[in-house]
Amino acid sequence: MTRVLVVMSLLFLSFLPAASASPALVSANPGMNSTISVAPADVRLTFDRNVAGSGPYLIAVTGGGQQWAESLIGADDTVLTVPLRPAMPAGDYLVTYELTPSDGVPVKGEYRFSLRGRTSTPWWVWALVGAVVLGAAATAYRLARR
Repeated sequence: MTRVLVVMSLLFLSFLPAASASPALVSANPGMNSTISVAPADVRLTFDRNVAGSGPYLIAVTGGGQQWAESLIGADDTVLTVPLRPAMPAGDYLVTYELTPSDGVPVKGEYRFSLRGRTSTPWWVWALVGAVVLGAAATAYRLARR
């Protein structure tokens, strides 16, 4: 009976997955396979383990034949952040990432998101609109006082 329990235990243990010391992606913003209506300012990848100091890092965001990710990548505990260039057009985007944690085994992956509808409006457009409205109001005020 004892031999049977030992053999059964060994069989059970042999089918368990090996423990992984490498970080795994648990969430992303913009989300995986998501559709968003406003262009994001950055991409944030959250892992289940600390990735700060696990460089080198590579995060690429491509869409419409262009690279949208800036070269500076921020690492804070479990989160990698890469800023994106402004004025991303509507379309489909591919995020690819790669990092090499302390165990030396590269962690690679990719996911897609879609940008639909309008993109974020640059600040200078709002400043121009404000100046035009202010000028029109000043002109109307002067004409009304005559």
